[in-house]
Amino acid sequence: MASTNKFPNTGLNQWVETDKPDMADFNRDNQLLDAMVGHLTRTPYIGADGYWYIWDQELKDYSRSNQRAQGETGPQGIRGPAGPEGLQGEPGAGLKILGLFATVEALSQAHGTGGSGEAYAVGTAMENEIYIWSTDQNAWVSVGALQGPQGPQGEAGPQGPEGKAGPQGVKGPVGPAGPRGETGPRGEAGPQGPKGEPGASRIVTVTLGVADWTEDPDQGWWTQPVSDSRIVDGTVLEMTFPAAYLSQLEADGSVIILRNKNGAATAYALKAAPTADLVAQIEIRKVDM
Repeated sequence: MASTNKFPNTGLNQWVETDKPDMADFNRDNQLLDAMVGHLTRTPYIGADGYWYIWDQELKDYSRSNQRAQGETGPQGIRGPAGPEGLQGEPGAGLKILGLFATVEALSQAHGTGGSGEAYAVGTAMENEIYIWSTDQNAWVSVGALQGPQGPQGEAGPQGPEGKAGPQGVKGPVGPAGPRGETGPRGEAGPQGPKGEPGASRIVTVTLGVADWTEDPDQGWWTQPVSDSRIVDGTVLEMTFPAAYLSQLEADGSVIILRNKNGAATAYALKAAPTADLVAQIEIRKVDM
């Protein structure tokens, strides 16, 4: 006979002294125990949809529960204190102009790959563009033309010789006014002197703001426009930095160049964007076309 009492969680028999158990009762208890042990050997797992899957003893298969394996993202925690300043890095490789090629194709054939900071001029000795190796694009990328230092001012050309005076007209006799004499022929103009060098340059001071750089991920550099009413089409620009800002650029691993295209000046930051404002002096020279 079945027991008088049952265990509350498992439903197994709990006999008292007056009960008379039989084999069927023991077999039933063993079946319940076996089912529970079998359920424990089926380890739950996380499905592709992010929910827990558990073994269903009746279905003999895993079923999805209503419990997600990962809860909702909690609120943003308070920002921790700043860590100690790191050690100063090694100086950057800098910009090295290694040679001159007539075309980009000739450069690529001669040097299929390059290194950090390596650059070549493409064009002629008098007119060319600088190509640097971009590790992001794995290719040679143009950064425009670089301007050389200002040459010395040339001397003024010699004064041309004065033309010959025409012959004096014949003086008429005293009396009634006679006709005016003919004007003598004009002397020949002297030869034109050679063209002088451009006049004196102008120096302007500009600030390149750290927040004004715009990244060009396709080219691998950062740009910033430089505005001044004296920068027009045809002016030659040369940018220099005081020693303190050169140290800042070296620490940032950045190289700054300046390019004037159709009167619009643009500063290029190669390899890395500056981490602070930079004060630069720009020498503006007019080149007569």
